[in-house]
Amino acid sequence: MTLKKFDQYIKEEFVTNNCYRVYKKSKEYYRIEEMIDGNWEEIEDDKDIENLLLEDCFLIINENGRQDTVGGEFKSSKDVPVHAWIECNSYEIGGELKDPDGVLYYNPFTVKKFADRESYELSLHTVSVKPLVIHKCDKIGIKGNYLEYKGATVTNRDQSVLVDKELVSESMSVSIESLVYSPIL
Repeated sequence: MTLKKFDQYIKEEFVTNNCYRVYKKSKEYYRIEEMIDGNWEEIEDDKDIENLLLEDCFLIINENGRQDTVGGEFKSSKDVPVHAWIECNSYEIGGELKDPDGVLYYNPFTVKKFADRESYELSLHTVSVKPLVIHKCDKIGIKGNYLEYKGATVTNRDQSVLVDKELVSESMSVSIESLVYSPIL
């Protein structure tokens, strides 16, 4: 008998008490889903959302999905696995966040968690500075590709949030023609 991985037993990776899940579907669109009978059901599809206000937010990243995204060769953004999203208890299309505390940063090739953009950029130039990891916010305002936050309550500074630069460069340096692995040194 072989044991199944945990995620093979359930459809979703996490149990949630939040009503909605928001994630970037493509370059132009966000998808909004609602938790209905234990499953995420799409309720807002293919809307070109210029402004979106989320309240009572939790930021979630599935590490296995992040690694699949980094290592995958996808033909379009629709094929990329959903691995990073925001869960919230309410949203307002067209809503704007007033006086944000900062800007969120997430790129699966450079960080493993959502981070404060300013502290992330500072950590690239100053060894003693660690990025401010953000897991929860009172409000998040989305303006295109920018995610601004207000009232971050679960935060810590963590160097391990950064992706090891050698791993990123190695994962991007496979010769497809000869299928020979050649790390960048």
